[in-house]
Amino acid sequence: MISNNYKKYKILHVSNFLSQHGYTKSVVEDLADKLEQYGLITYRVSNKINPILRLFDMIYQIFKLRKKIDIAHVAVFSGRAFIWAEVSTWLLHKLHIPVILSLHGGNLPSFSQKHSNRVKNLFKKANIIVSPSNYLIDKLSYFNKNIKLIHNPIDLKRFKYRKRNIIKPRLIWVRSFHQIYNPQLAIEVMKLLKENIPEVQLIMIGPGKGDGSLQKTKHLIQYYKLQKNVKIIDVVHNSKIPIFLDNADIFINTTNYDNTPISVLEAMACGLCIVSTNVGGIPYLLENGKDSLLVPPNSPERMSKEIMKLIKNVNFASNITNNARRKVENFKYEQIIKKWINLFNKLIISNNK
Repeated sequence: MISNNYKKYKILHVSNFLSQHGYTKSVVEDLADKLEQYGLITYRVSNKINPILRLFDMIYQIFKLRKKIDIAHVAVFSGRAFIWAEVSTWLLHKLHIPVILSLHGGNLPSFSQKHSNRVKNLFKKANIIVSPSNYLIDKLSYFNKNIKLIHNPIDLKRFKYRKRNIIKPRLIWVRSFHQIYNPQLAIEVMKLLKENIPEVQLIMIGPGKGDGSLQKTKHLIQYYKLQKNVKIIDVVHNSKIPIFLDNADIFINTTNYDNTPISVLEAMACGLCIVSTNVGGIPYLLENGKDSLLVPPNSPERMSKEIMKLIKNVNFASNITNNARRKVENFKYEQIIKKWINLFNKLIISNNK
């Protein structure tokens, strides 16, 4: 347990808080929930769906709460979301509020190469920068040599570990329907699997992100006549995810870009066999042949072949799931929250000198 002999800090989290609108709960939202359980006071911004309104809400809330908060924690993503981090951090810096930047998203290294000046300027305004993976630390150390590693946390108590003595052809995919997560690859894999295992089943869980990926995936299911084999559930409450994971035996991760996805950590906790594309931060998290099977991106043949290997070789699959479960023990909330609170302590002490 964490000692209660620390200051009850007031933390402003600047990120996307969209779970109330049916979106998957973000890492930052989970972290804010857990920090509150340990006695810290958290403010959150923003829950606005419209991107422009979200930006203005962030500006308004930062200014409104400027005298109440001790520290601001700003999530940094690539693409359009980078603007929110830039504007928020600039304003917090002007208001002399200590800022912790947390880096997210497997596409951030590529984005930083194209927008190096923007990344440099953002990093200069931060008091501390943290990353959930060594992948981002390696790729972004050019901009800052002192990025600290704090893994994405997982509440292991929520997830029932089930040893797979038999590997049934029951697959699950949990991500948002967006081109960077390549959901169509899952359907291409199912087409190949059905040729050998007609009863193979796949559940895909996640909201559409508005780029047409959800519609393309549904079209591909119809085109390959996989309506009886693939089920899409676009809205699932976070509390129900462990139930769906427990009912499956194989977790597939088809992404083109990635960092340290919570969905993979949750699958590891439940004892699922993981087959993933070998991209971004994935090889920093998983080891091929030991706790997972990793394949090149956009390779349905290789992914379906590795899935068949798991189904046919139960002992091999069992060893992989056991190793994955042991590894994910290093990500449990009790350890990660302690690191965050220690970070807050150090920042407040250094800022008061």
